[in-house]
Amino acid sequence: MMSTSMRWGVAVLAGLMLPVLAAGQESERVVSAQGTASVEKMPEIVRLKIDIPAVGSDVKEALAKLKAKREGAVKKLKELGAADGAIRVDGPRLAPDPTEMMRRQRVMMRGRIPQEEESEEEKRPSKVNVALTLHAEWPVKTEDSESLLVFAHELQEKVKKADLAALKEEKLTEEEEEELAQMAEDMPRFDSDEVPPGEAVIVYVARIGDEERAK
Repeated sequence: MMSTSMRWGVAVLAGLMLPVLAAGQESERVVSAQGTASVEKMPEIVRLKIDIPAVGSDVKEALAKLKAKREGAVKKLKELGAADGAIRVDGPRLAPDPTEMMRRQRVMMRGRIPQEEESEEEKRPSKVNVALTLHAEWPVKTEDSESLLVFAHELQEKVKKADLAALKEEKLTEEEEEELAQMAEDMPRFDSDEVPPGEAVIVYVARIGDEERAK
């Protein structure tokens, strides 16, 4: 998500108390006013956020994989120019199984899963899913929209190529690929604002000063 300029609407609410004499008695009337102001600025900071998942047969194995992914992702972010103090990690935490979430959605849309599929599910080895959230930021040194566009495109391509969540290293079995394909076919297509694990979200930020807020 990128914009070459940013706008902020600052709502100002003011109350004016006017004493009014009516029928020989003193009363008060309230008058409310509202206005907006726009501030245009070039972004000063690029912020990245990405959820990194890992799965194991138990919690220890899952956490060990997640630790290796975290170390690899932090190293790649530094290679992309992020400073130590600009990298932050939230987690780890237990995470839902994405295939299980798809199964539940399919149940809601189609009704009960066939008995043979339930029997196959019981035979599957247990898995533990964990995840962490990685944050990083870079200063924006461009001064015009054209340079910002070039900078943004190059950064997004580098982040995509870096594969911070190391998803390309995790190959699904043929059975898992067939299962996911079948569930995706059965599930109705709909728009969602939820970002899949392993996909980076990049936003551009500009600070608002006191004078700009006073507007």
